[in-house]
Amino acid sequence: MLKINIKDSSNEPNKQEKENTTGQLEIEEKSKSKPEKIETCYFCLQKFDMNKDDLSHYKYGKFPMCDYCSQFYGFYDE
Repeated sequence: MLKINIKDSSNEPNKQEKENTTGQLEIEEKSKSKPEKIETCYFCLQKFDMNKDDLSHYKYGKFPMCDYCSQFYGFYDE
């Protein structure tokens, strides 16, 4: 005789779903804390988000520089 235990998990998400939900909430909180700021790179004229966590910055405090150009021209760092 076999006993089958059926667990009703419809009310409670499993551990992986909880982690995904928590991760999604963290991503949403980060995106809310930094609104998207679209700039055009002074060197390559590519549009990019200045508020991303990458190497994009303002060169000499005035000229927007994207992540790619910041890495490429990185040896000219001030």
